[in-house]
Amino acid sequence: MRTLYLSILASHVILSIVALPMVLTTFFFSLTGRFAMHRRIARVTFPIWLYVSVTGRGSFSSFSKHLRTRPDTDPASVRYSFLNHV
Repeated sequence: MRTLYLSILASHVILSIVALPMVLTTFFFSLTGRFAMHRRIARVTFPIWLYVSVTGRGSFSSFSKHLRTRPDTDPASVRYSFLNHV
């Protein structure tokens, strides 16, 4: 399970770095009225952006669940246990 999580997290990070300039370029082309270029780039940008959005939400949920639950403590005292590690 850890290998799956880390591989999804790695692909999320790499694709988010790639997606940022693509999203900004797509947005720029739409603002300047170059809709042919906007559509052309958006066909590639949208699936990458969608993957990054979904995996970001999934990895955050998985990570925050891990921080909230520690098997060696009482569940009532675990609520903000991640603050103890700061």
